[in-house]
Amino acid sequence: MDTPVVLSHASAYLVLHARNRQAVVHNALTSPVDPYRISESGTHARNIAARIRVFLRECGVSLENETEIDIAVPTSLDRTSSAFFKSHVVGTSCNSSELVHIAPGLFAVGGALNFIQAATWMEPLELIEYGYELCGRYELDLTEARGDYRDRRPLTSRQRIHAALANHPNMPGAKRARHALAFVRDGSRSPMETALALAIVLPKAKGGLGYRHIVLNHRILIPQELKATIRSDYLEVDIFAPHRNVGVEYDGDAHSELKRRTHDSDRLAILGMLGVSMRTITASHFMHQLDFHRAMNSVAALLHLKLPTARDCQLAQNDLRITLVRGGGNSTTIERPPTPDRRASTSSHHDRHGLTCNHLFLTLVMLTKITTIF
Repeated sequence: MDTPVVLSHASAYLVLHARNRQAVVHNALTSPVDPYRISESGTHARNIAARIRVFLRECGVSLENETEIDIAVPTSLDRTSSAFFKSHVVGTSCNSSELVHIAPGLFAVGGALNFIQAATWMEPLELIEYGYELCGRYELDLTEARGDYRDRRPLTSRQRIHAALANHPNMPGAKRARHALAFVRDGSRSPMETALALAIVLPKAKGGLGYRHIVLNHRILIPQELKATIRSDYLEVDIFAPHRNVGVEYDGDAHSELKRRTHDSDRLAILGMLGVSMRTITASHFMHQLDFHRAMNSVAALLHLKLPTARDCQLAQNDLRITLVRGGGNSTTIERPPTPDRRASTSSHHDRHGLTCNHLFLTLVMLTKITTIF
């Protein structure tokens, strides 16, 4: 096998969420000896797949032996007939900035492309949540209880996803991804912060307030005349509406320490002096329909929005609340993503190892510096 393998779709999704990936990727790319020999010349597809599975297991991803490994190829002529791999055409326009180098001879599509691909198997709300995760500072732990997450830096951004959509306008999932991206914002720090943002930006028919003009974790600088009142040069607001000078924050700690409560009180006082109207939403609000409805009504009032009084809107709001709470940590399990749609056309053009890559695509991958985002 002389050509690199590019993990795609569900396989890439699992790698992007793998608990141990940073250490494993660092070791694979810095070791003086190739630990996996994935790109070793003359290797049969069966052995390539086995070596990739070893890499995935060390990252924390366990695939059943009968599960195909999703890979990206540039054209339909480059599809593989191997039973160990499933090919997905990404086009020859795929560039190096859209890929992540994870081991010698092994790459994965980055967050922007994976967002588009995820649109082929995720439900609309799930896809939007995934967009917040990719563009945010956390990732869900797929091996633990639903809602558990780890901090990490963003894997992509709305701007980079927009660029990927412009580069692949006809990729399967592009239309749905483009629609979902309209509701995604950069910078979320947690699943429940994402949930609160969605309760604001989603259309009223979907249970939200229909207000999109927000930014997450916005920094507000402390003017010189107020610096003596707080030990910070700036304050961050979870969700900020700059056109209304309104901030909304999520507080999931029902038993805050006195020191933190004092700090929060000081923050609210300073923000009030700066003319920022604040509203705090707690975990308890999300747990009860009427409490949540009243809390979101107060946010709507601060944003000068007409309150959603139609019965259908209220029912949609409650459905959204239930879904968001389930996604934010009140269910005991999290399912791995289902295998993406396998409805792919077949091709009779394969190399002797069952894996092929277009020469132009290879030139892009091999000669251009690959961006590592882990």
